Amino acid sequence: MTLISSCVAIIILSISYLFGTLIVNKFFSNNYQVPRTAIGFFLLLGIFQFFSFLIIYLKLDSVILMVSLIGIFLMSIILVIKNHRLEYFSKKEMQYLLFCIIFTLILFAMMSLQTQGEKAFDSVHYTSMVIENSASSKIGGFSAFSGIIGNDINVQYDYQSFYHFFSMIIKLVRNIFSFENISLTPIYLNLSAIMYFFILSELLFKSLTYLKNKNISKLGLLSIFFWTLLFFMNYFNISLNFFGNTWKTLVIATIMLSIYQFINSKDYKKIYILTFLFSALIACSSSGFFIAAFIAISFFFYLIFKNYKDYRTYFSFAVSCLPIAIFTFLYIESISMLVATIIFTVYIILILFALLSKKLNDKQWDILLKLLRISFCGIVLFFVIISYFVSNTMFPGVDAHFSGYDFFFRINSVGDMTLNYFQSINFSEMIRNIIFWVMILVFIAKIEYEREYKLLLLLIVLLFLNPFVTPFVAKYMTYMVYSRSFEIIVNPFILTIIAGSIFSVVVGKKINYFFSIILTLVSIYLIYQITTNYYSTYLIPTSDYNSEYRITNNEYELYNEIIQEVNESSFERPKILSQNIGLKGYIPRIEVLLDANQYRSAPAYSDLNVDAPSEWMNIFYPRDFYGQKVWNEEPDFKNTCNAVYESKADYLVIDKAITYQEDELYLPFTFKVRECSTKIFENNDWAFYKVNK
Repeated sequence: MTLISSCVAIIILSISYLFGTLIVNKFFSNNYQVPRTAIGFFLLLGIFQFFSFLIIYLKLDSVILMVSLIGIFLMSIILVIKNHRLEYFSKKEMQYLLFCIIFTLILFAMMSLQTQGEKAFDSVHYTSMVIENSASSKIGGFSAFSGIIGNDINVQYDYQSFYHFFSMIIKLVRNIFSFENISLTPIYLNLSAIMYFFILSELLFKSLTYLKNKNISKLGLLSIFFWTLLFFMNYFNISLNFFGNTWKTLVIATIMLSIYQFINSKDYKKIYILTFLFSALIACSSSGFFIAAFIAISFFFYLIFKNYKDYRTYFSFAVSCLPIAIFTFLYIESISMLVATIIFTVYIILILFALLSKKLNDKQWDILLKLLRISFCGIVLFFVIISYFVSNTMFPGVDAHFSGYDFFFRINSVGDMTLNYFQSINFSEMIRNIIFWVMILVFIAKIEYEREYKLLLLLIVLLFLNPFVTPFVAKYMTYMVYSRSFEIIVNPFILTIIAGSIFSVVVGKKINYFFSIILTLVSIYLIYQITTNYYSTYLIPTSDYNSEYRITNNEYELYNEIIQEVNESSFERPKILSQNIGLKGYIPRIEVLLDANQYRSAPAYSDLNVDAPSEWMNIFYPRDFYGQKVWNEEPDFKNTCNAVYESKADYLVIDKAITYQEDELYLPFTFKVRECSTKIFENNDWAFYKVNK
């Protein structure tokens, strides 16, 4: 699987690099500074997202989506061939490519030391999305955790074409190599990891090139590299790099870099690139939608405050907002088609207005820009006032205690894949945050350092990233994942730019040298602390763990046996009552009765006293130890077979380590199960049964 993943990764990254080189040469100056693979891949993903919008909305066959992906790749290859005279490889480019390859191998090796943490994180949700869509005739319309088919498209998840991209790759691999009886989820996991690590490496390396005209020594650049790397060595960067939420930070960095290029060149054509980068950001995560909107709105007001009067700039900006407008339409349409249509019509009118603004004279422009500047102040004031009135009612139900202005400063890492910037949960985090805020203060204090770009960041902070507007923004725009907005600042490009400012105040060659060494050593120490201390015990691999499959050997053997049985059975979508939590993430065309979300939602680690939702759930719930209290009722193992029939399961997957007590004996749970089922497969850890009916 690793060999296939590596070959596919090389093909995709090569196409992305060549296509990115073509785009960079056409649209960017100082093209060596632009991450070509990142630009190329995210543009291709952004284009693919537009096809996904249409195909999923119309509920067309997934084969059409696969053909679309093939067409996009072929289109990019044809364009590259037609422009073969461009210099795709130079000595500098070869050096950075070698760096990216080496660094990718290092990070990939680190990933092999961690599992995907199925019992604690959303791993099963996303692996299930990919593997199910790869084998389905339609995209979406099912519960990723359980596999239960529904009729409605889930706007939050089903339009995320990042996952459909990998689904279509797997569908291609399955068709080409006739892999019908083995799980192809490892291809997704390894392919995503290789690509993520490579593009992360490229962004880290290329971001440093923007500091080369700031008189920073090579040692200083090295210290900034390790400092920035520190923010991307967390468990979700290393182990959960197949999450679109992990990838979105790389897209944000590419967007912010592209805007930086525009600010320095003032070439409106660069803004058109944002159309596909915003689309790629939405493709990675639904939270990419509001982040894209935050950046777009702030960028619009940047143009206003910088007194731009070229209608082409505003027209290209309006076009770049197309994916944001489409996703808004799809989201609102699920509530009200009329309102969604009105909103999208307003967007079309704004595009036409931007086009017609070429008829405005200077005096009319001045009046319009003045009114828009006043509107900016009004918007910020409105956010602040509404925040005051809703600060205590931001969230309903069990989340109500998070309401308040202090939500801005909360410890984010506990409930989401984000970092803590204001509070620290350990000494290493405290040191990182102190250095981080010192750099922020220096960046602000150095007025002339990146003055133009700093205005854009200031507008983002004033509109969306400050505690005075947090209640409004969190309640009506982001809900509980507000902290993901901080990635507009905490991404490889912006972190590098901010870190560069501190070297402008470290004067003197010896002091600069000493500071660089200190920052390098501290960063390496903190990276060591992060990567050698597991965030969760669920990420610690067992002795039987196979890093190629990201599960144990016994699990992979079990999954392949189940796939073969399902393919040969008469069931269209068999129901499996499984004590293996990761099952659904590796096997398509099944429904699991006890899924990963139900496992995590059970009150096994709380003081809640609630009744079991069903007898079969109580009996089959995989407890960590014998006698573990989960619900009020103790499981009645004598009633196992009745519970099986009550669940309407077709198959059972039993953890052989689970026992039950009968008189004074502790017996394997499989003894009870076999009374009403027939064993199909068994290994050291798992047993697979077909229910007798």
